[in-house]
Amino acid sequence: MKVLRTFRRVFSALILSTILTLSSFCGMAAAEEGDTYRMRITPAKAEIGELTPGKAYSGELKVQNAGTKEFDYKAVAASYTVNTADNKYTPDFETDSNYSYMAKWLTITPETGTVAPGEEAIVHYSIKVPADAPSGGQYAAILIQMVNSDADSESSNVEVAKQIGFVIYSQIEGNTIKSAKISDNKIPTISFNPTITASSVVENTGNVHAEANYVLQVFGLFGDEEVYTNEENPTTATVLPDTSRFNTQIWEGAPTLGIFRVKQTVSILDQESVTEKIVFLCPIWFLFIILLIIFAAVFWIVNRVRTRNK
Repeated sequence: MKVLRTFRRVFSALILSTILTLSSFCGMAAAEEGDTYRMRITPAKAEIGELTPGKAYSGELKVQNAGTKEFDYKAVAASYTVNTADNKYTPDFETDSNYSYMAKWLTITPETGTVAPGEEAIVHYSIKVPADAPSGGQYAAILIQMVNSDADSESSNVEVAKQIGFVIYSQIEGNTIKSAKISDNKIPTISFNPTITASSVVENTGNVHAEANYVLQVFGLFGDEEVYTNEENPTTATVLPDTSRFNTQIWEGAPTLGIFRVKQTVSILDQESVTEKIVFLCPIWFLFIILLIIFAAVFWIVNRVRTRNK
């Protein structure tokens, strides 16, 4: 009986400890979920078209607080270029180029502010284009930086807790050149993953940015019935001057095993490239089974021949 009582006490203590732990964890989770900093800006970018040297342009963006805590922010003008290493097209707000002078022409008001939960603040910006501004594309960004994570804590002196970039695309009138080429358009003939992919490389050889469009179509092996297409909503990507952009299109809903006819159409300005291939979807395990069957068949044939010879 003593052993049974002891067991009950220990069991009850474990249950109580578990309940308290879970309650504490849920309380912490609720606190973490409720005490959040969420910053958004709208719009995400601005395409302001052609600018005239010697004139000015103005616009605005909104800083929105979608969280549950008030935050402070500051707005900073920055260059906008891209890093194309490792086939990536990563925004770069630090490197200057001949196409990022606009960062020096930007004036932002106000440069700092505070946004309460559920509220928004308007940031105005103006671009004064110098009379001797070079022709061609010019790009800049306004970085909206959350400058504190908690005004009531010792960490309130954190410089940047979060940063969102508002990108401005423009071109200066004059000798503008619009030209591009599609240097690669590939579709692998076999895929060991349950996806169909197509890749391409587009190069902007002009001095203004251009939009590249990507259409992926997947057909059954026989006939022209589409099993997947993004024709109605093609993928688009902005390609800056003097840069190459690698892009991959993926059909995520592809079956594990099958044979399809795949077509990718890539276009930019007046250039278009179309490639079409038969693609075999074959998971590794299926390939292993095929090889095992072939090995077994070869072994059986060799064994039969040896038996007959004997």
